[in-house]
Amino acid sequence: MKNLFWIFPDRSSLKQQPLEYEHYWKEYIEAAKRVNFRVQVISAEAIDVVYLSDGTVHTFVDSQPVCPTDTIFVTELYTFPHQQRDILSQITTFKALQLQGFYLPIDPELSIVMNDKLATHLFFHRLREQGMSILPSIRLIAGRDLDYHNLEQLLTQFSFPLLVKPASWAGGIGVTLAHNLIELRSLLGLASGFDCAMIIQPWISSPELVDYRVFFVDGKPHTILARRAQQGNIVANLNRGGKAELVEMPEGLLSPALLAGQLIHLPFFCLDFLFDGQSYWLSEVELDGGILDVDRGRMQRLFMDRFNAYNNAHETWLETIEERFPFRSNSH
Repeated sequence: MKNLFWIFPDRSSLKQQPLEYEHYWKEYIEAAKRVNFRVQVISAEAIDVVYLSDGTVHTFVDSQPVCPTDTIFVTELYTFPHQQRDILSQITTFKALQLQGFYLPIDPELSIVMNDKLATHLFFHRLREQGMSILPSIRLIAGRDLDYHNLEQLLTQFSFPLLVKPASWAGGIGVTLAHNLIELRSLLGLASGFDCAMIIQPWISSPELVDYRVFFVDGKPHTILARRAQQGNIVANLNRGGKAELVEMPEGLLSPALLAGQLIHLPFFCLDFLFDGQSYWLSEVELDGGILDVDRGRMQRLFMDRFNAYNNAHETWLETIEERFPFRSNSH
C-alpha cells in the first residue's frame, strides 16, 4: 500500500476540525483505501529532509522514512486567512520534495498560479484567439498604500456593479458586490486591514447564470457539476446556500473545457465556467476540487478514479526517476 500524504496547514479551529474530517478527509480516505492508498493529512512541519555529503537524501514524515517509490505528496496550496503564516513553508516544502524526485500530482508552480484568479486568467490568455471567453479583471493589493491606487484610472473600461473578491480564497468567502465607487472604496478599505490581494470583475447578473465545474481525470472530462445561487445571493457555493447537481455535459461547454484542459497536464483537476445564457466564461481552476455534498456514490467513484490516475501517473514517473534526478536514497 502506497502512502498518500496530504500537506495541509494544521490551524483549523476546534469547530472546523470535526467538520473537515467528516465532510472532507473521511471521503478521501475511504476512496483512496479502495485503490490501495494510505491517506494521512500532515502539515509541512511534519516533513524532515537530510542531505548527506555522500550525495544521499533521506526524507522523514513524523520521523518515519519515506521515499519516492512508495510515497506521493499532494501539494495543493492553502491560503485562507488563518493559514497565511504557512504559505512560505508550504511552497518551499513543495519544491524541496519535487527536487528530490517525489511525485507530486499537483505541480507546485501550477498550485501557485491557479491559487491567484488573475494569474489563472493570464495563464489561459493564449486561448482567447481560439475563442476562449475570459472575464476582464483588475487585481490590486489592498494594503497600506490603498489610498494611492488610482481607482478611476483602473476602472476606465469597467462599469458598476462590480464583483469584488479575494484573489486567493475559495468557497465563496469574501465575495461581495460594489454598486458604486464609494462602496468599492469601503470594501477595499476593509480588505486593506489584511493586505489582501483583491480581484474586481464585471458582475454577471443574468437570471440564467450557472456555475459549471468540469472534473478532469487523466486529461478527459469525467464529471460535471452545475451550481446555481440561491435567489438574492451572489455566489453559488453550497456553503453559501447554493444548489448543486451532477449533470451531463451541457451543449457548448465541451469545446472550451477541452481547449482549457489541454494546457494542464495533471491526472486530476477542475475547471470552473460561468454560463450567462450565451457564453461560457472561464472563471477559475481548482487543482483539488474538494468534496461536494451531492450524490455521494458518484462522487466516491470520481475520487477512486482520481486516485487510480494518481497511481498510474506515479508508476510512469518511477520509470524515469533515476534518469531525471541526481539524488540517491537508501530506499531506491
